[in-house]
Amino acid sequence: MLVSFGILAMSLASLGAAAMYADSVSARESRIQNALNQQACQDSRALIQAKDAFVAGAVDLPEFNCTLSF
Repeated sequence: MLVSFGILAMSLASLGAAAMYADSVSARESRIQNALNQQACQDSRALIQAKDAFVAGAVDLPEFNCTLSF
């Protein structure tokens, strides 16, 4: 009985550690993706201005989750 509870406790501890690791990896990936989206948004600003010199107003870029104001 004691061995069974020990194995159960060890299994739960390893499950908790795996869940915390997966959460930290997911948060890091999210931060990296947000930074890349912001960089792509700023790069798109230069492309839009080069393509249309008279652009005015706001341009929404949903693929990068940003709005550019000209």
